[in-house]
Amino acid sequence: MTLQYKGARVPGPLGVAPGTSGGRIPGPLGGRIPGPLGFEHKDLSTGTATKAVTKTFAMPAPASGSSTIIRAVVVNWDLSKDSPITEDVKQGELANCPVAAILAALAHTANGQRRINSMITEYTNASVKTTFTKDILKTLSSKTDGDPDYRPPAKEFISKRYFSVRLGSAIEVSDVFYAKYSDGTDVDMVYMGSPNEALWPCVIEKAYAAKIGSYQEIDNDKKHTVNEFWAVLVGSKPQGFSIDQKTDLQKISDAA
Repeated sequence: MTLQYKGARVPGPLGVAPGTSGGRIPGPLGGRIPGPLGFEHKDLSTGTATKAVTKTFAMPAPASGSSTIIRAVVVNWDLSKDSPITEDVKQGELANCPVAAILAALAHTANGQRRINSMITEYTNASVKTTFTKDILKTLSSKTDGDPDYRPPAKEFISKRYFSVRLGSAIEVSDVFYAKYSDGTDVDMVYMGSPNEALWPCVIEKAYAAKIGSYQEIDNDKKHTVNEFWAVLVGSKPQGFSIDQKTDLQKISDAA
């Protein structure tokens, strides 16, 4: 479930404001939490390296079943304009509400912001190549919607930065993402996006897709559960209990 909030689709079943229909944004009350936060950044053009760091990444396959005309683009958004905030998160075409909801909730607390910042290291001034399998290129080329101006997808992209994302193990991904086809310069992400052009939620989702195989795989809610997403993104197993007719009301009250 997703809800509108200042132009973004804030994920979660709790609504946008206390005391109004639907509840509020996930997380404690209040806005941005100040603190000494920041993503780790490493400029590979400095130091003792005698030649540029070269990296090649295979692009995770897109999800099937969408009629959207998809292209791949190098996205130059910053990881964040400041510390991560809930409004940075905009769920895309994937039915992976738990991923978006958990990231939005983490971004709404000081500890959660630190967790997000600790997950991503950005490497710049590298030589980065992003490649696509024949099957991916065939999938992208098949979604032209009869547009006579459609350009076939490039077989590879060259860029200068990549990211290491800690999802249990470290997963490296490039700055190439799937976007909706357009002749303009605006980037409209197909999957995780951001109204604030903050790239951190997009990078985490892409890394998760690379970790388990594809964007199609991360869309499989029967195979990949809320508990799995929670454990990987939060870094610990969820603590909870089932509720039925026999559950002690005091236990529920204590948890609330």
